[in-house]
Amino acid sequence: MTTQQEIEQSFASAGWDIDGGFLGHLVIGYSGDTLSILADRRQMFETADDPMFELIDHMLNVTC
Repeated sequence: MTTQQEIEQSFASAGWDIDGGFLGHLVIGYSGDTLSILADRRQMFETADDPMFELIDHMLNVTC
């Protein structure tokens, strides 16, 4: 089982800064003002073998 701390450490080791403003629900990493990565913590526990993330480009206003 993946813990929130493990998710945060993975994001941080990949170069993302962690935003703890959504405690208990989401893990958010950001890179400056342009890119963010979002993981729903509850979904991470349900689909640990195939996790899904949302990538957000704030400059282009694009999400995938």
